[in-house]
Amino acid sequence: MNSQMGRSFTEDRGPIRAQRSSQDFVARLPEHHRNPFDRLLIVQATIEELPLLTADRRLEAYDVHIEWAD
Repeated sequence: MNSQMGRSFTEDRGPIRAQRSSQDFVARLPEHHRNPFDRLLIVQATIEELPLLTADRRLEAYDVHIEWAD
């Protein structure tokens, strides 16, 4: 990732923090993928309306905008 891009994101949005609603959302998320960290990333990307950058094709099963890292 470009350091300027990372700095810009942090300055504009600040850190993303898990909310209680995120934990509830994770509990209701279909179990297409069982990795708890990946599941939290899916939820945060959905709630924050951000793309999820991943190379993990198993995450296609979720209704989240994905930017593919090949």
